[in-house]
Amino acid sequence: MKCFVIFVLAALMVAAPVRQVCGQVSQATEAAAEELIDVMLREGGEAAASELTELGGKTAVSVLLQRAASEGGEELVDRVVQFGSRYGPLALMAIEPSPSQMVRAFDRLPPDLIGPAIQAAAREPKLLSRLVSAYGNAALELAGRQPGIGPALVEKLGPDGIRIGNRLTTDQAVALARHAGDIAALPSAERNQFMDAMMKAPAQVLDYLETHPKVLLTTGGVSAFIAAKDNLLGNAVQPTGQQASSAGLVERVITRLSAKFERPMTVVVMIIVICIIAYLIIQLRSAWKLNAIRLERERARAAPPIGRASEVRRAG
Repeated sequence: MKCFVIFVLAALMVAAPVRQVCGQVSQATEAAAEELIDVMLREGGEAAASELTELGGKTAVSVLLQRAASEGGEELVDRVVQFGSRYGPLALMAIEPSPSQMVRAFDRLPPDLIGPAIQAAAREPKLLSRLVSAYGNAALELAGRQPGIGPALVEKLGPDGIRIGNRLTTDQAVALARHAGDIAALPSAERNQFMDAMMKAPAQVLDYLETHPKVLLTTGGVSAFIAAKDNLLGNAVQPTGQQASSAGLVERVITRLSAKFERPMTVVVMIIVICIIAYLIIQLRSAWKLNAIRLERERARAAPPIGRASEVRRAG
């Protein structure tokens, strides 16, 4: 019994300082949250007030700072406060799913991309947190370079989306996003080869896909596309190392693919039209022959018999 009492007293003595420390941390984060909110409202005005309400107000800010304290101590709390002070409540929305991970990813971005990346992450915080966890800060960087499009490319194409997305203009990224689902559905080998072609000539490939969107939906179309990928730039490399000019994929292969695979009904209609024209030609020729025979017979009937013609000449 005495041992039990001693054990309980020892436990209470240990727990008391722990509760005191937790209370101090909570009070510190509460104070930091209030100060941060004041700064954000002063700098951001009505827009910051609206974003702060969307975030969850003072309670959400306090909880976020407490999570930061538990994940990275005072240093991480200071970084979260710095992001919030500079970029407003949107930064807190972007950081909230995983404070330590997201702050570390933002710190690794080029300075000019931090703002756009925060806006992108604030729109889809859980998605960006998941992508950063899977692919690192490269996913966040693409989200900053391609606002509204980057996360979709990474989600559907993974590392391939990051690799090609950083080389595209915004319009090209939008075009690629429209076909990302079809590209992701390709077999692994064909997808890898297709992405290699994209890396060689992204503008030409995307222009082609925009003009012939069904190429990726047909096995023949993809196979022919991949078979011609070495000529995608319109320059085939010869064994000597010199480049020989050629028409390229767009001019030579895709046009034929569209006739064979994209619009099979067009081929059927053309065959039917050709058959009809051939039938009409045959009918016209038969009618011409019959008319010629009829005219010959009429001339034969109109001419006098040979013997009677001789008698008429002698009588004369």
